[in-house]
Amino acid sequence: MIYRGYLKPDRENDYQNAWQSVAQYFIKCRGAIGSCLHRTSDGMWIAYSRWPDQKTRDASWPGENALSDELLQEICEAVIVIQDCLDPERKLPEICMEVVNDLLLNEPDSAKQGNSMLFTIQPFDFKYQSEVIDLVKRIQVGEFNIPIEEGQQKELQSISQSFQKNNGNYWVALFNEKVIGTIAVIDIGHNAFELRDVFLDKEYRGQKTGFAKELLDTVLNWSREHDVKTIYLGTTLSFKAAHRFYEKHGFCEIARKDMPPYCQPMDCDEKFYRLDLDSKNSLGELQ
Repeated sequence: MIYRGYLKPDRENDYQNAWQSVAQYFIKCRGAIGSCLHRTSDGMWIAYSRWPDQKTRDASWPGENALSDELLQEICEAVIVIQDCLDPERKLPEICMEVVNDLLLNEPDSAKQGNSMLFTIQPFDFKYQSEVIDLVKRIQVGEFNIPIEEGQQKELQSISQSFQKNNGNYWVALFNEKVIGTIAVIDIGHNAFELRDVFLDKEYRGQKTGFAKELLDTVLNWSREHDVKTIYLGTTLSFKAAHRFYEKHGFCEIARKDMPPYCQPMDCDEKFYRLDLDSKNSLGELQ
């Protein structure tokens, strides 16, 4: 979306402050990918907002000049300030655009170079907990219609205690400081890890970003550093793209009965994999 307009005299600071509040809220809480504010040489203000799809945008803006009743009151008030700052005599219509060809995130190498300051992977910190829970629900429940089990809910409410103990760890993938993915390993002893919570927003999946590969590489590097020889995982039948990803990167499907007794698969897991890190398909040869 592109928003254009001219401001009333002496309203620039009000407009910029209100715009920043609204833009940051939509990015953090409503699924917007990003936003940018510009001013032209003749005094026109142009705000560019990018969303993964129109459905996501319409959930926050269901109609012209209409806000979702789910928005925080302070955000609704900030939108009113933005509208009040605009000169009604020089009002310009919004422009809604569909992405036809995206060269901002094209090839994996260019994505890493161009977005090196935007995409990061780091160990979980409590400040990301609510975003992680929202991400898991958005993908597991919203996208694949798989309910959150009681045990999984308890883990998500205590990520550090559940995952970041012994040699286990939990990582978040950030794009523009927004949590877009997670990956974790549980230390199950016996020089083995169990891979858990592999989630990535659909907007950032695929080879054009390489983000999924970077998440997996993070786990594999960590595993080598801690002398882990085997990684096990359980997943659902619904995650078909994930199955192809695991198999491409050296994971071999095994029967549930071949999962060792010290693994902790979830009740919804129906498909199981094993990766031996001393095999030729493991770390360093992933493509």
